Amino acid sequence: MKVVSLEADDEKLCVVIHRTDPLRPHLRLLNPLVRFRFVDLVSGRTVHAREPWKTAGFSFRGKGTLTPHWEEEFVVDHASCIVREDILMFLEVLDFGEGRDG
Repeated sequence: MKVVSLEADDEKLCVVIHRTDPLRPHLRLLNPLVRFRFVDLVSGRTVHAREPWKTAGFSFRGKGTLTPHWEEEFVVDHASCIVREDILMFLEVLDFGEGRDG
């Protein structure tokens, strides 16, 4: 299953978020999204100065599936600073659904 694909040259890195594995049903699971950032494994700090990138929320309403998909493309500048063995791409699946308490 293709979840994320990466293509890079010296200047730019293209990240495509395709989908997740099926998620477990939960009453509060409404609009999952994927957020990612790049982390230096030595220092633990975020490498790129920008805020984490994130997809739009995926609405389960009327879809009949628990496998969210996005097919969203992100272009990251300065790929040479990110495409290294000591850099980790950290992905999180989050939900900021409507009707959430506090």
